[in-house]
Amino acid sequence: MYTLTVKIADKGTIYVNQDPENPSSHPSKTGHMWYSISNGASSYDFGFAPKKGGSAIGAGEIKKDDSKAYQSTYYTGQIVITAQQYDKLKSFGNNPSVSPYNFGLFYTGGGHDCINFVWKALEISGFNPEVNDGSFWPSWNADETDKALYRSLFGNKTETIHFMVVITLMPYVETKTKIYYMASMAMILLLVAEVRIPLMAAKAKIYS
Repeated sequence: MYTLTVKIADKGTIYVNQDPENPSSHPSKTGHMWYSISNGASSYDFGFAPKKGGSAIGAGEIKKDDSKAYQSTYYTGQIVITAQQYDKLKSFGNNPSVSPYNFGLFYTGGGHDCINFVWKALEISGFNPEVNDGSFWPSWNADETDKALYRSLFGNKTETIHFMVVITLMPYVETKTKIYYMASMAMILLLVAEVRIPLMAAKAKIYS
């Protein structure tokens, strides 16, 4: 099973440098946002950060150890993806600056940073059709990320959600006959089952 996990660490989260030649730890000043993908056997982290720690502007680099470096997460959202989405996310994470991604590696805090990197990843994998660039602080992106992953279960449409509500109300508004009620409930169960399986299998939301 292929999965995508978006992670957010809040300001103040302890960051432990994973470089054995430069071991150190410190509270994160701004927080961080990154994503991980898994093919069921191996997992890969992809985040974007300045090469010089703490710099707001300068050369950037792809970080592949954020899940180990950040000691806790403010938000974690996971969803099942296809093999094609997995390949795109892995390709983008390894080479974001090449065509067709064209995500430059010059880091600018608040303009071209870890947040924009993750939302670009969500865009190329089909979870960000509106091309949202994200909100200023990493922690401000938790709800929007959750919505983006959830909407994808309905084909990035809200009509299905409305349809479920209408079906739920119809047995009580239009008729109370047992046959109509049972038919409507069967439709509800089918819709809920279709959504609940991927949610239970691979979607988690944690605020702490």
